[in-house]
Amino acid sequence: EGAPVLAAGDTLDEGALVVLGDGVEATVTFADGGPMDLIGPARVTLAEMTPYMRRVDVSVGQVNRFEVKDVTTGIHTPYETFVAVQNGTVGVNVQRDEVTYNLFEGNDAKVVDLAEGSRGLTVLTQDTPYVVTRAPAGDTPMDSGMMEPAGAGNSRTIRVGQRTVRLTPRDRKSVV
Repeated sequence: EGAPVLAAGDTLDEGALVVLGDGVEATVTFADGGPMDLIGPARVTLAEMTPYMRRVDVSVGQVNRFEVKDVTTGIHTPYETFVAVQNGTVGVNVQRDEVTYNLFEGNDAKVVDLAEGSRGLTVLTQDTPYVVTRAPAGDTPMDSGMMEPAGAGNSRTIRVGQRTVRLTPRDRKSVV
């Protein structure tokens, strides 16, 4: 019972859900070498993976650092906001009633805020976070109690669509 645990050589398809328990850390490295460091509790969906564009949905948790190379990447949240980045390093922290976007390196990152009365499009600058404080849109699991206990593990290499992903967690979590 429960979600399957990753094993060496596992393949994830587009749409895979990664769930990390409280305090669990994992690094997903995409085929272009771009690492995405995650900290749990987290629920992250690899929503769209193509050679030219990626979409990662973070319903709760922290993308501590995501080094995006040539593949334009959107990191979407339940707050009717997302960051679009290319050739830069960003962070996204999704918690109850708040999401924070940071740009650590690069200059091609924009936050899109779709909520009524929002600022619309904001260019992220280094050392100036963009913070959204409001309840998430829709019914989103924001309770860390929903996370399952973490399991111990080693690095794993998996496929996401046509991309190879290397998971290098201190502890790993199940993927469904």
